[in-house]
Amino acid sequence: MLQRTSKPLLTVYIIIIVFLLYMLTVPMENDRRGIENAVRSIEQPKIEIALIKKAEARKAIVFYEWQSSENDYFGIATVKKSVVGWQFTGGSTTETPEKYLIGWSYNHIESEFADYKGILYGIIKDSTITHIIIHEQDGNELDANIAMYSDGKRFWYMLSQRDDLASAIVEAYDGNGKLLQRIPSSP
Repeated sequence: MLQRTSKPLLTVYIIIIVFLLYMLTVPMENDRRGIENAVRSIEQPKIEIALIKKAEARKAIVFYEWQSSENDYFGIATVKKSVVGWQFTGGSTTETPEKYLIGWSYNHIESEFADYKGILYGIIKDSTITHIIIHEQDGNELDANIAMYSDGKRFWYMLSQRDDLASAIVEAYDGNGKLLQRIPSSP
């Protein structure tokens, strides 16, 4: 039989455990809303979230597009969950020149993410592009991830866990295997 003083103590422990379990398993929808709010806090006009990639338990990379009166930009934002919610920690956006069929940007992220050294990404402007190959300096070839967001817009990305992809060659191909674009243009 429990003593009188141990019952309230046991109740407090149970409440604390339930609270901690709830905090650790907050639904992703709440995280999504918090992440989107963190990205929108940078106050760039007409932000459209393309993809949220949870990179670590309390960190995420957000791919997004924003528009000025004259140009469209695509980029990433990094966010981190703290005790007060999701916070914007950094990011970068670029405009893709008209002559390019794909965008190309690289960011070092190893100071923010333990599992990744960098991220290579870009918008896909040509609807015939079906796959993108990344050629690393050591000759290794990687297939980029292609993601779709609103109204059929697409972008590509590659998170690197081992190599610096800043000097990689990126090639875009159509469904027949025809090379449509290489960046940089000469190997």
